[in-house]
Amino acid sequence: MGEDAIAAQLSGLRWLSIWASGLTLNVLTEREDVSDLWPVVEEVCAALAPLQLSHARVSYQHMLELPFTLDEAIARGQGRLFHGLSTSEIVLGDWALLSDIYAAGPPASQGMIEFGIVNREEAPRRLQRMVGRGPGMLHIGEREWEPEAFKDVSLYADSDLTCPATEGQGGSFLEEAEQFWTTSRGQMTRLVEGLRTKLVGEP
Repeated sequence: MGEDAIAAQLSGLRWLSIWASGLTLNVLTEREDVSDLWPVVEEVCAALAPLQLSHARVSYQHMLELPFTLDEAIARGQGRLFHGLSTSEIVLGDWALLSDIYAAGPPASQGMIEFGIVNREEAPRRLQRMVGRGPGMLHIGEREWEPEAFKDVSLYADSDLTCPATEGQGGSFLEEAEQFWTTSRGQMTRLVEGLRTKLVGEP
């Protein structure tokens, strides 16, 4: 318990934090079924009975293996994602892209994503958000990632989306927030997998 928040670790690498202006659920595990977690959110909201629900926000981190050396992965990005940006005088090198994103939903949302190439040593620092300009929320709990757990080269992505509540929507926004959580998770996974396909697949 801190001065401004109450935090508790749930089963596994999952944390719940409650403070005066909101509730945060943090899952620091590989891809898994997290459908059992939403009832926890509903139960806490029912107990706290907030005066209003203003928005729902999600942050995702992806790390996908690439079958290249770092130099090959960088070159693939230049050739397939940023073709034509270099000049006869300046050649672009290692890269990461920060971009606004707009998700159709339902419900519709918007936010930002940063994605790029990382080597084995950089991967843990990216997941801990110690480097980069990733827009995602800070982790509540802690997890130690060892470089040995990652492949030599990976595509990483750090994304953040927000879905606002409609004025006067009240408690019904919880249903929309659950749909937002479920839908956006799949949408962001497909986006990052599509980026990997552009780098790995045949031109």
